[in-house]
Amino acid sequence: MRIRPVRALVLGFALGVAGCERGCARSGLTTPDAGAADLMGTDCSDGLVRCVEDRVEASRLAHLPHPCGSLAEGRGACVCPWDTVARCPAGCAAPGLIAVGDADAGARQLCRPDANVARPVLPGDPVARSPAICREASVVCRDDVVRICDEAGRPERLVGVCLHGCEAGIGIDHGETAIDDGVAAILCRRDHAERR
Repeated sequence: MRIRPVRALVLGFALGVAGCERGCARSGLTTPDAGAADLMGTDCSDGLVRCVEDRVEASRLAHLPHPCGSLAEGRGACVCPWDTVARCPAGCAAPGLIAVGDADAGARQLCRPDANVARPVLPGDPVARSPAICREASVVCRDDVVRICDEAGRPERLVGVCLHGCEAGIGIDHGETAIDDGVAAILCRRDHAERR
């Protein structure tokens, strides 16, 4: 009996697959799970800064595998890494608040300032006469004024007027709208003489 070339190809493939069922992974061939990218777990981002217990910390890019936290299997804790980048002699401007910025901006802005960097908004200030209506929840420094929008459609709350202008290198996530205390110290630029 003569086997046609197409049938020979199909027969060879079928025998190869049947043989692979018992041991491709052991022979150096990989299965879809072996060597695949780890899509499970938690990605930790960089570009965040915070002040905790009088120290400024910057987040570090990392990936935490899933599952994590099992000491029996030698896995580390399920906590994204933070590196200490500065100490605050006078304490944190807003303890625990997470800001967006690099380590330098965090070290410069998250500690309580030595001198006032903002003043209250006065009734005679042009911005106080007609506060803008919020488009979305936000915490920003614009036109030398620190503004908080709790939600869209409401008037913005004016936290303070920056004495030296806004600091461009740092921002605050809109999820921090409930925090008023210390926000101006973070978003207002420090006096040039105070910078370290």
